[in-house]
Amino acid sequence: MKHSCIDGIINSTNINTCTFHYKHEWVVWIEETTFGEEARKKMDNNKRRQQREVFLRFICALLNSGGGYLFAKNANQQNKRHNDALGSDLEKGLNELLYPKLIQDFIHITQNENELQFHVKPWCSCLVGEDAAPSPR
Repeated sequence: MKHSCIDGIINSTNINTCTFHYKHEWVVWIEETTFGEEARKKMDNNKRRQQREVFLRFICALLNSGGGYLFAKNANQQNKRHNDALGSDLEKGLNELLYPKLIQDFIHITQNENELQFHVKPWCSCLVGEDAAPSPR
């Protein structure tokens, strides 16, 4: 099953990713993203910007495609998410994307060892009829 929004993101980046459709939900895996404010501040600006763009584009694609999961291996081995945020640039991007809603209204974040898991709900989880569609961004 192809989806132009998600496929377009894969084709536009050189970050290793994998996507598939499983039980009516998209699953996206990003090989490596740096999480944690201090680690992201130390990154090369271009790499930080590229990771941010890919991360936010996949979140947006999941919001617009009926929801799903994004799995991202954390390049920052020291990050313990309960002590260190995702990174202010990532959080700011999520807030801008979801405004006026809160991040937790659409994204549930868990951590399994060195992998962060983002369960992304669709813009509208209560579609009425087959012709109804969420408001895409």
